[in-house]
Amino acid sequence: MIEQKTVKIDYLQYYIGFSLLYYSHALFYGGGQSFRRNTPLAWAISRDLIWLLFLFITVLIHYKQKNTTEKETYEAWEGYRRFCVYLILAYVSYALISLSHLTHKNYIDILHHDFRNIMMYMPIIFFMPVWITSSADIKKYVNTFLFLGGIVSIFGIISKALPYPFLTWDGRTVSTLSDPNNLAFLLNLMIFILVSKISLSTTYSKKSLLGLLVFLIALSLTDSLTIFASFFLGILLIMVILRRRLVFNLSIILLMLFLIFSSHIGNLFPSTKENRAVKLLKNKGEDLPSIRIRIGQNKEFFNFLSVAPFYDKMLGDRALTEYKTHDSQYLNIIRNNGILTFILLFTLFFSLIPISYAKYKLFLVSGDIHSGSLCIAFSAFMITTLFVSFNSTAFLNRFPLSFIFYFFSGLIVFMRPKGPESKNVIVLADTDTTAIGKVTV
Repeated sequence: MIEQKTVKIDYLQYYIGFSLLYYSHALFYGGGQSFRRNTPLAWAISRDLIWLLFLFITVLIHYKQKNTTEKETYEAWEGYRRFCVYLILAYVSYALISLSHLTHKNYIDILHHDFRNIMMYMPIIFFMPVWITSSADIKKYVNTFLFLGGIVSIFGIISKALPYPFLTWDGRTVSTLSDPNNLAFLLNLMIFILVSKISLSTTYSKKSLLGLLVFLIALSLTDSLTIFASFFLGILLIMVILRRRLVFNLSIILLMLFLIFSSHIGNLFPSTKENRAVKLLKNKGEDLPSIRIRIGQNKEFFNFLSVAPFYDKMLGDRALTEYKTHDSQYLNIIRNNGILTFILLFTLFFSLIPISYAKYKLFLVSGDIHSGSLCIAFSAFMITTLFVSFNSTAFLNRFPLSFIFYFFSGLIVFMRPKGPESKNVIVLADTDTTAIGKVTV
């Protein structure tokens, strides 16, 4: 008798695909920056409904499996439970502080900026055990991001080469991520994953090198100064931590510098203007409106801190009638919800850095290179995000970046090294599951 395999519908894999390709609709509504004015409200609502449907399915699966291995995971792995307890504390505190501003702010603003943009995707961290049942699942989802990231990158490169301005953001590559900074944020993480994996491995495939080259070219075409700074810092961190393949890592840095500054490369793309990195070096940012705007926002913010009452500093500006936006995640959080909210969230995210590094060392001992390289990549990503990216761009207020950020945060927290060194850790068997739409790189 032939044993039949149960086919599992992998809703998470489908949702990852949806999140990375969602803004493809922008091409049908003017592309570039104009699509935001032209896109029907139904598109934005559909994004929320699909997420809520996915979350509903996740909760159903959670309660269906609560008496099986998933319950054991929550109860046996104390590290995961402690993190989730603090996550819930930070989440509830943030929600209550946001709701306290209903007395003077438009409730639509609070729902849109605080709940819809930042808080709505946090639960994916808590529900990671629903979707991660083996190390094979971790590899599958990371490969899904790499594969779809490659498709997004190739489309971005092609759209930049075509003489159609609506395919770019004033000459900067956006692909299907709606904004060049959004695309750069995703590509930076993908590059760190591949560079860490190649640096730790004794051998590497041509496919990995080709994928890395595609990501680097696409990243250079976004012309994102914030992510360029994060990229160089991240590669240096990977070099310092791993101390392996130094020539390879230095070559990556030099190649990226060439891609950014080479006029020869720029001439390959008809829509290219003088890039912002060159302008920054020539004029010290005087011709860059984005830098002038950020300087002005910082001055205004620190003026607020110098005169605001203690209550407003800790819990948010009570004089605001609508959400105050800045090109900084931290300024957004502090101005609208106070220093207390900033401390809660920053501590939550910062704790992932030592967690990730500690797991890297354990994975290295057990010989799990794939998981170890992912931990190092995430450590570099989190350090550069917290100390560079979030200072100059409000990435958590943007979809799908908030989902991507929380997904990989939950992935790192849930990853469990094998071996006797790992106390209070349970190890799931590397069972093989077949999923519809499985992507492997």
